[in-house]
Amino acid sequence: MECSSLESIEIPSSVLSLGYYCFNNCHSLTSIVIPSSVTSLGEECFSWCINLNTIELPSSLVSLGESCFGWCSSIDKITCYAVEPPSAYSSTFDNESDCTLYVPSQSLDKYKEDTAWSVIEKIHPLEDTGISNINMNDVSILSENGNICITGLGTNKTVSFYSLDGKPLGTSTVTNGTAECKISKSNGIVIAKIGDASIKVTL
Repeated sequence: MECSSLESIEIPSSVLSLGYYCFNNCHSLTSIVIPSSVTSLGEECFSWCINLNTIELPSSLVSLGESCFGWCSSIDKITCYAVEPPSAYSSTFDNESDCTLYVPSQSLDKYKEDTAWSVIEKIHPLEDTGISNINMNDVSILSENGNICITGLGTNKTVSFYSLDGKPLGTSTVTNGTAECKISKSNGIVIAKIGDASIKVTL
């Protein structure tokens, strides 16, 4: 693709896979959220995206191609919600050994033992995801009977809600700094994903 000025991508939920070299050399791209409809990412899909900083991979993901994120030297954080580590190659995350990978807590050992994923040295459970980019003094969270209301979100576009094992539960578009969502099924605790930060919410 090589769109050097492309700064953001909004991938529609109708997309099932991203092909070879789909977004390689998009030098201005800083973050990417792959929707839950996607099951595979092709060879060098995001290679040479040298300013890519954060990546969010869905629970639906099954496979990643060779050098999918190769030579993305600025990656700081990868969040993967897949309980089973998606199949990958030793080159899939070439040059990203210093970033931090967040995965479902019950899958921590699987990722650490997987040859392709273990090239990333810092692998932590999703619960450890930081919230440093949100001023918690401005954020208010109300929860009652599965209804969640989060206010004080500023310019964030969407909030995504997940179960503790990484399954998507719903999304909410932020309107006037407020996001609301009705969670129908949960074990009592959900994770609200806001930008590249996460917050635990008790229902």
